[in-house]
Amino acid sequence: MSKMLKNKWVRLVTPVIVVWVYLAVVHLLQSVLPKSFVISLLLELGLFLIPLALNLGWLHQEIGIRTTAHGGRLWRANWYGIYVLILTLAKLFTRVFVKGHTNNVLNLFILAMAVGLGEEYVFRGLVLPLAIKAFSGKRQLFWGVMVSSLLFGLTHLANLFQQPLLATAEQVLMAFAIGTLLAAVYLKTGNIIFAMVTHALQDFQVFLSNVYVQPVLPVAVSVSFVVIVLVIVWLTLRPTKKRTISLAPLGI
Repeated sequence: MSKMLKNKWVRLVTPVIVVWVYLAVVHLLQSVLPKSFVISLLLELGLFLIPLALNLGWLHQEIGIRTTAHGGRLWRANWYGIYVLILTLAKLFTRVFVKGHTNNVLNLFILAMAVGLGEEYVFRGLVLPLAIKAFSGKRQLFWGVMVSSLLFGLTHLANLFQQPLLATAEQVLMAFAIGTLLAAVYLKTGNIIFAMVTHALQDFQVFLSNVYVQPVLPVAVSVSFVVIVLVIVWLTLRPTKKRTISLAPLGI
């Protein structure tokens, strides 16, 4: 039993399975509990607190919170976060000042922050470094990013409970791509807070649009987005750039 608990692949998949089981339980609870902001917030926080307990009690995976990039490197590493921030501010301005819809804006922001906190703690804080450790060789970093992002994307299959298959499949694909971007942010900055905030803003701008069911985009658009993102991530994390990445904050 002790040997199994130390197995790299067991350590990698366990937090993911825990999250998948938790999401299934959340779906069942949502069908019987009254809809309220407090309940939604508590359920979202559970996605952070349960993996946190798992990490403190068993995995002992270090979480990077000290920034290793500074100046221009830090700005370049957070280019996607800056883009999402601008997009979010534009949507916030439209909703509040143009349409005059101020209801629930603060609640939506808090929920988005809770989502970013939990999902980034699990998939970038735990799964990404555990996936990197599961591989070796020159492509260790590449496969770590790909596997952790794929697991992040597949987690969005839980949305099948509330939207059609095609929309969910597209969301899985887009989440995989965005997961690689967030992994690059974490690896380049050494600080998971940047990934958490970017993720939260990404969800907040979606919440502001009142889009709770993923709209289906043309296949060519979705595939093009994924290809472009993967090329950018490869350019960011390619072997010649490895010297600019410190894995020490991740305990590697």
